[in-house]
Amino acid sequence: MASQCQNCPLLMLNARSSTIGMHSALRLAGSIRAPPFEAAVHWVFAEDIDATYDELKSSGANIVEPLEKKPWGLRQFTVEDIDGNRFYFHHD
Repeated sequence: MASQCQNCPLLMLNARSSTIGMHSALRLAGSIRAPPFEAAVHWVFAEDIDATYDELKSSGANIVEPLEKKPWGLRQFTVEDIDGNRFYFHHD
């Protein structure tokens, strides 16, 4: 049966307290990434999401979505690096 979720992970790996999700990710948050490259998407599980957010924010990370509880139940924030790669930090 084909998945009805267009932005669902292609692969989820779980090891102890960490989870890594891999996406095809040309489409994120309703936008299409421009050439010449396809930016990568990384899902990072954070045991202490508040401390992780505070540390990245204070270090000057480019936080493109603030820490908030998402409709799907995760507390999540998003960081983008200088190449446009997105890092979704989350905690359930």
